[in-house]
Amino acid sequence: MDVAEQAGMPLCRGVDSNGALEAEPRLHPATTPGSGPSDAGPTLAGMTLGIVVFGAAFLVGLGLGTYTRRPLSTAFLVLGSFTALLVLAATGELLGAAAVLAIVVLVGLVAESMRETFALLVDRY
Repeated sequence: MDVAEQAGMPLCRGVDSNGALEAEPRLHPATTPGSGPSDAGPTLAGMTLGIVVFGAAFLVGLGLGTYTRRPLSTAFLVLGSFTALLVLAATGELLGAAAVLAIVVLVGLVAESMRETFALLVDRY
């Protein structure tokens, strides 16, 4: 019995050029020690940096929005553009990036409309 069989690791047999199974089983490539990704996943520092960058983009949008008299919609436009750029860089899908931009801008327009409606309601009383 092989060491890998004793450890309970799955074995696989390759196929040679003639279509016959190889004589010696070998470890499955996905379970070979050291063959997995070296990145352990997102870290607290990386996630904190992401939150800070998104917050800064939102604040830049709010700053630009004070000149246009539409602070929330402008802020969401800047944030949506930034998010779409990230999606495009990460996946390379243009339609996915456009969808993200459209959704974030629509949320901004709804938030702006709600802000204006609330201001009108409060102003009456």
